[in-house]
Amino acid sequence: MSQARKISRISLSSSTEDPLTLYQSILSMPGKISISAKQVKAMARELENGYNVYLNTDTGEYKALSDMEQLSTEGLFHTDEHRKITDHWDHYIIISILESWELFEVMENFMFEVDSDFHYRLLEALYQTNPFERFQYLVETSRYKEAWISFKRQKFIQYVEDQLKAENIALNSKST
Repeated sequence: MSQARKISRISLSSSTEDPLTLYQSILSMPGKISISAKQVKAMARELENGYNVYLNTDTGEYKALSDMEQLSTEGLFHTDEHRKITDHWDHYIIISILESWELFEVMENFMFEVDSDFHYRLLEALYQTNPFERFQYLVETSRYKEAWISFKRQKFIQYVEDQLKAENIALNSKST
């Protein structure tokens, strides 16, 4: 959340406070919204599917939009949803899909969840050409397919939670 938005929430009556106290109160202001575990899971699924998540920090509503749809050949936003968001950037945060190196780390971490024989097969796949495809093929044709899906989903959920915490957005444990 931008400092400008935090500052605008302070009432005029607080202007008589010591500047240091005022600044500390600005930094410690909680976000206006609280995101449920159900919303976090839904946002994580959208990221898994390759969409960026645009979260409205005033309402808690989010839109999942593809990067490929975002820009036209002229470099202009061409969907109404993107225009709505770009017209009000100060009301949104973007939770971007994982970078390839971050997904690679998730795959490396999963190798420690399997037996040693399969671990070495996955390790070999990751350090050959087309590591993502090789890893995916090995996992999907193994008894670890469901474990991989669950592991990856949990990592995406953690990623969303970390992004929200970094933006000072409260997480609640309710699943609604």
